Amino acid sequence: SNGSFNYVQAAATPAYTTLDKTPDVFAFAYEDIHPVAVEAVAGGILYDFGKENFGPVCIGGLDPTDTVYVCYGESREEALDWENAYVHQTLTGVESAHLVPRAFRYIHVRGG
Repeated sequence: SNGSFNYVQAAATPAYTTLDKTPDVFAFAYEDIHPVAVEAVAGGILYDFGKENFGPVCIGGLDPTDTVYVCYGESREEALDWENAYVHQTLTGVESAHLVPRAFRYIHVRGG
């Protein structure tokens, strides 16, 4: 018995039976999404994307002389809780940014 694990013989999965098919390359759908609601709150702008998402965030139209703070949240409260937020970023010296993929529903952006 192998306990609770279900072992599969190597190259036995139909999806990976040739050398050009590897598990590190998989179909992943990307689409541009836009917020369903935008609200001025807590000294910045809160963007609500309407559902949980995972992906990179692209921000443009920034003044490179400004500092911009970006806080992610799966809830509105989390995105607005800068002191306890798990995921946030600081942008300086850029006009646009393509941020690291993250999970989020809400994004709060504020200037420094």
